[in-house]
Amino acid sequence: MGDLNYIPIDTQDIISNYLEAFIQLDKSCFEENWNEENFLKQVSGKFNLSFLCIHQRELVGFLFGSYYAWNKQKVAHINRIATSTNHRNKNIGSKLIWNFEKKVRHLAMDIVTIEFNSRLNVSEFYIKNGFMPLKTNEIKSYLIAKQKLDKLELFKSFELNIWKKTLKRC
Repeated sequence: MGDLNYIPIDTQDIISNYLEAFIQLDKSCFEENWNEENFLKQVSGKFNLSFLCIHQRELVGFLFGSYYAWNKQKVAHINRIATSTNHRNKNIGSKLIWNFEKKVRHLAMDIVTIEFNSRLNVSEFYIKNGFMPLKTNEIKSYLIAKQKLDKLELFKSFELNIWKKTLKRC
């Protein structure tokens, strides 16, 4: 599939310009949708670690990232990743992750994390991209670092998957 453009989301203006498209794509991909506030929210590293994908002037994918510290390591987090239904299985999601990881390595991060609802059936995609589930003994410290200890019950009920990828240094 030619004519795909991967663009860093490095200013608030880019988010504002594509806001409606982000919201529509998000609605087509998730049961629990992000709203305008989620997309516009200021988080650490957002303008260093977020990308969108355009095909013939249409938004067909996005990845919003951030970073934080966990167990004395610098961690990049994929807050949200989506690919339009019509453009799935064309490596857009993998390419978004590749762009994200390229930037993450440049920033000397150690780990990438992602959380996703188990009903989304995307485990195979994350395995293909080198992710693996957090070990049981890592869950609580992860949730504390992310200030999400209230989600421990969701994890225990198997609704929330938390995965990571340890990055190799170049």
